[in-house]
Amino acid sequence: MILMALNYGVCFIPQELGVHRVLKNSRSSASRSNPETHLQEVSPMWKLMDTTYADRFPPRFRKSLRGRHLYEYGAMASEQCEKSLEKFLVEIKTSLDSRSVIDHLFCIGVRTAIKAQLFLIKAYLFFRLRKINIDVLMRKIYRRRNRTKE
Repeated sequence: MILMALNYGVCFIPQELGVHRVLKNSRSSASRSNPETHLQEVSPMWKLMDTTYADRFPPRFRKSLRGRHLYEYGAMASEQCEKSLEKFLVEIKTSLDSRSVIDHLFCIGVRTAIKAQLFLIKAYLFFRLRKINIDVLMRKIYRRRNRTKE
């Protein structure tokens, strides 16, 4: 897509026209939720940008794009981890047959520790793989604000 935009130009497309349907079992859907599939999708692009089309894409752009995709990979992996840990907590609650106050406090403590770990992982990935600039910060603020409105 980036090469086509470079060769033929791009235009502004309103969000309503740019929305497309992603089916549950499609390859696009898998690359949005499965880290391995995402990496398989973007690795050939990186290779082409580094070899065949190296003259078209500056090294700084390639590094930035690669960092964004690796960040997405890490974010998907941490989301999978979070889902499996939530399932784990449900199973632990089930195994604690009689739920006492101690059991309840234990589960809250474990959930809090897990959330803190996942937050640290995501923050580290963000600061390690993404360049922090005003555009990135503004996008994060707008996303957060839009989520709270819904």
